[in-house]
Order: sequence, then C-alpha cells, then structure tokens
Amino acid sequence: MRNSGDYQFSFSGIKTSVRYFVEKAQRAGVLVENGQEDAKDANPDTVTVEDIAASFQAAVVDVLVYKSICAAKSTGAKTITLTGGVAANSQLRASLKTAATEIGAELYYPPMNLCTDNGVMIAGIAYQKYQQGLRDSLSLNAAANGSIVDV
Repeated sequence: MRNSGDYQFSFSGIKTSVRYFVEKAQRAGVLVENGQEDAKDANPDTVTVEDIAASFQAAVVDVLVYKSICAAKSTGAKTITLTGGVAANSQLRASLKTAATEIGAELYYPPMNLCTDNGVMIAGIAYQKYQQGLRDSLSLNAAANGSIVDV
C-alpha cells in the first residue's frame, strides 16, 4: 500500500492473508498457541499467535503512519489528528507522534476513554437529523458508505 500513489488504504487483503496463514500453520501443526511456548524451541518453523498479531499490527501501523505523514507533507499540514477506535492503539500513537515530530507537525488524539468506535459520531449525526425533524422508519437499511455531504 505504500507504493499506491494515493492516501487510501484497506486492510481487508492483509486480514484475509493472515487468516489463510493461520489456517495453513494450524494444518501444518506449526502454530504455537498460548501455553505452548516451549514448542517453539523444539521446532524453529513454528510461529506464535503473538508473533502473528505483532506482525499484523506493525504492518498496519506502518501504512497508517506512512500515508498520514505523506498526506501532511503534500498539503503542508502542521496538525494531524488521530481519532476513533484506532486512536486507542498505543503503538500507532507512539509511531505517529515520532513521525509527526520529525516533520514539525503536532499530533492530537483524545484521551483513551474517548477512543471508541464511531457510535458516538453516528449518534451525534442522528441527533442533528432529529433536531431538523428528519425521521426514518424501523425498516431503514444501514449504509456503510454514506457521504458526509448527505448529513
């Protein structure tokens, strides 16, 4: 994703790759789960669940930081904000803080107790629509790709 030439990212491909990797490791008997740490010493081909999770996190953090910094550089932004549930990731916070400092940008993120999914934002928009007198029936469908313009 670093070489895509844009600021977009989707982690569905890497999630699928990790899933298939885990399934293959399970079938091959080389996946070491909790409580089996000594099995890694017996077989150097084994992989731990912790290593898989850490590698996944490192790859995602790398892409998020890289693209965020590229976007800030190309626009001249000196402020970067990290919000939503992903802002609770301490590795992302630390890596983005280091990278932002290196380019002379400030990084802001909310306290950990406010780093949740977007339920509050959805509720805020719903409240605004309610205040405007807009109502929907209980047959309303969810739209995962709505536009902010439609709000």
